[in-house]
Amino acid sequence: MSFAAEHGLELVVVDHVMKRTGEVRTLYQDLTRKGSRSLKIPIRMSNGAPGTRSCTVQFKIKVIGDELKLRGASAQHPATVGIGITLDEIDRATA
Repeated sequence: MSFAAEHGLELVVVDHVMKRTGEVRTLYQDLTRKGSRSLKIPIRMSNGAPGTRSCTVQFKIKVIGDELKLRGASAQHPATVGIGITLDEIDRATA
């Protein structure tokens, strides 16, 4: 039994779905697709400045927002959301 089930929590896995095709795509698939000319992962530019982080919007914020909207969450009916972070990214977790 999972932690969520043991504690009466619903665990929902959300995916990034391409609007035009309905294809479910992972970040890795998006980064390595043929003809891709953009990097959506956090990078540093040659001058040390941070690059774009569109993966956060496309693969986290947007998919969670879409799921909440489907479930009827709104400003008037807010939802409580817990987001899991894998142990290999534990240093990115904040309280």
